[in-house]
Amino acid sequence: MKKNFTISEISKLFNIGIDSLRYYEELGLLKPKRAENGYRLYRLSDMYRLNIISELRKLRLPLEQIKDYLDHQTLANTMLILNNEKIEIKKEIARLKKSLSSLETQLTMLKTFEKAESNIIKTNYFTTRYSVKLETDFTIDDEFDFSIRFLLKKYNFKLTQFDNLKIGACISINDIKQGVFGKYSSVFILQNQQTEILHDIVPSGNYVCYTYRGSYKNLALHIKHVFDYATQNNLKLADTIYEFYLIDNRYTTNPEEFLTEIQVRIIE
Repeated sequence: MKKNFTISEISKLFNIGIDSLRYYEELGLLKPKRAENGYRLYRLSDMYRLNIISELRKLRLPLEQIKDYLDHQTLANTMLILNNEKIEIKKEIARLKKSLSSLETQLTMLKTFEKAESNIIKTNYFTTRYSVKLETDFTIDDEFDFSIRFLLKKYNFKLTQFDNLKIGACISINDIKQGVFGKYSSVFILQNQQTEILHDIVPSGNYVCYTYRGSYKNLALHIKHVFDYATQNNLKLADTIYEFYLIDNRYTTNPEEFLTEIQVRIIE
């Protein structure tokens, strides 16, 4: 059996790039001897170390930690490394489970929204909803995206705009009455539960709700439907219109697939 192997042979045997083998040597992980012509020759002891390096790399251990382990290889250190990695894997499993749950929630809600009826007005009761909000005037879609990003940055990206799909913007009824459409006063992200960073609420109560599909070009007409409904039913509306973007440019670039819900609280 051969006792010495060239770097090319070792590269093919372990499926490791030649540059990586040279880097391992630079870090002191491997110490191949040199032939008379200066070429590297890897011995069986180097292959033994490479086997360990390969297995520990599968566990995503950094090379510096692998070197320290190889330099102080004992049963206790082996068990310590494996136990630490077990803890990290459990954390990763928990993170992946959370991500999977979020994806399943999104898919379920998007399927529901995809089949939802539109252009229907009704009243719904909502308990208090918690949110973070950014007071900012804007008028176009691109500014909304920027405002949401700014809101996320403000809270160090501890929030997510995808977990429950409930992001939106506020419109002042006074602006509407003055014939100003498409002007927004704030953006918000609803969250599933109250936390220490949630400082704003959407008040509990009965709301006039109107869901429509398509672009936002006909916003004035959709809001008129809400006002007409309130007038016909002798309802007094609060000063803020909440516009929830259920399906928007986060999920499709086709405006015809957009689904938006307008909510205005009824003053009892």
